[in-house]
Amino acid sequence: MITDLVKVLEIIANGIHRKHTPEEIFHQISSEKHTVDSNVIAAAYSWIYEKLLKDFTSNCSYNRSGSLRFFSSEETNLLGMVNANYLLHFYNIGLLNEKDLDKIIEQISRFPHGTVSLNDFNVLILALFLDVDKITPAGSRKMLYSSDKIN
Repeated sequence: MITDLVKVLEIIANGIHRKHTPEEIFHQISSEKHTVDSNVIAAAYSWIYEKLLKDFTSNCSYNRSGSLRFFSSEETNLLGMVNANYLLHFYNIGLLNEKDLDKIIEQISRFPHGTVSLNDFNVLILALFLDVDKITPAGSRKMLYSSDKIN
């Protein structure tokens, strides 16, 4: 389930980055092998919007045009090459910023070496979107509504 949520976030962010229409993005999500509830898609759009708005309005906002992010050899050893490329993919499509990468690396450094799975990375990515350390604003899609279904 967590991997599916991150996959939906990835497809939406990639579609926005490539300037696809919402219909094209929805078609790409629906063409995946797993069916996704429309509430999940709406929530994912809201999470991306709220994160972009938070990043834009934060005091640490920056202009990323033309900037590149490389992992140091220590960071690459800590993450592993496959996981480092996984995170850089999300950075390149605009889903994560440099501050997010630093937060993830800081959290991963607390794990025992070599025990981090793809699911752990997905949980950390979702934690960035859900702002588990912040108060949720009223009306946010992070909250459940009476029309939402829980499995």
